[in-house]
Amino acid sequence: MLAGLICECVAAQCQPTRPVATPAYRETSVTLAQIVQRQDENYRRIKSASGDVFWREENYGTTQTAIAPVRALFFAFEDDRSVNLIVPHKLDAPFPRREPPKDWRKALSAVLVDGEAVYSISQKAGAVKPVVSVAPFNPAVHQNNPLVAFHPRLLGDERVRLGDLLALSSQMPTRPRVTQFQKQNELLLRVDFANTSSPGEMLTYIINPNKGYLPQEIARVSGGRIVARTLIIIGKTKDGTWVPARREKTTYDATGKPLTFESWYYWSLAVNEPLGRQEVSMLFFHLPPDVAIPGVPVSSPPPSKAR
Repeated sequence: MLAGLICECVAAQCQPTRPVATPAYRETSVTLAQIVQRQDENYRRIKSASGDVFWREENYGTTQTAIAPVRALFFAFEDDRSVNLIVPHKLDAPFPRREPPKDWRKALSAVLVDGEAVYSISQKAGAVKPVVSVAPFNPAVHQNNPLVAFHPRLLGDERVRLGDLLALSSQMPTRPRVTQFQKQNELLLRVDFANTSSPGEMLTYIINPNKGYLPQEIARVSGGRIVARTLIIIGKTKDGTWVPARREKTTYDATGKPLTFESWYYWSLAVNEPLGRQEVSMLFFHLPPDVAIPGVPVSSPPPSKAR
């Protein structure tokens, strides 16, 4: 059963030099609900964080040039406040300093979330300065969106999260199956979501119970072949919190060739360390003093609001 899912080499994409033994999957008392609960408990330890993230996207299935396929993302959050800034980056260039762009027209995203308010900064072509717009926080649009507010948990799952699948599991014709196996003397858990209405279609998570119950591999199979595979390296912060430290996702076409590739990793990360006032407010963006912020006096950061 999908031996390549937990091997260094996926049979559909490469030829191993020697046979790879299929692991022995055994029943386990651990449930999907417990896995999600323990993941949530791990992430709840993160009260604040700041960092710099390298984000790369490639599309091999088109000859069109992607817009800013490599990006630098700067973020910080504490309580119900966060700042998010994304700018284009060149693959072979040094990682940029954590500072606002000199030309705001080049910013791909610049967002302050303060309670129920989402402040977005943009500058249109031909404009002489950026403008700030405000909108109410909408979970469907703003939550789990790296363009709005980055959080380490975003690197550890898909857009439809494991917790979302748990919530829907009672409606699934075939309930998710959790098994355990050994790999390199390490006990891992495997969660399978099978689509009985479409034989050969499956979504599989490989969970590491020794590292916050975080996934280290996610694969989607259709027609008996892997169509998407995500590999995650799990790291540990100074205070002992497990975080997805690096994420790489590849999708494949019908012939097994790579179609798209997405990579995330930290240039720097600080978790549960003191944040200054400037790091989680409009001051982070160093806007010109005459830029108006809706509902706020000029040059003053927006007030905090409890979500």
